[in-house]
Amino acid sequence: MENDANPHSTLNQPMDQNVIQNNKLGCRKLHLTNILNDPVHNENLEKTLENVNLKDVVFILANCWASVSTLLINTSRGKICFPILLILKLKKCSN
Repeated sequence: MENDANPHSTLNQPMDQNVIQNNKLGCRKLHLTNILNDPVHNENLEKTLENVNLKDVVFILANCWASVSTLLINTSRGKICFPILLILKLKKCSN
């Protein structure tokens, strides 16, 4: 039986999983830190969670994205761009 796996699987994944995982973990950590450091609502966790709005979430995501290292972004971009360039080069040679 032939291997049906896509040889260009990186083309289907627009962002490297390390970058996504780094962002998710950073967002969770920052969100929990904000909850635990809130002196007004620290008695009632449910009320604190209800007071989180879209602005807070966007701010947390922006801070986490800013903390992703340039090296990690460049590495993930290299994993994505190389197969695309290779395919384009092969198509150009076949024409």
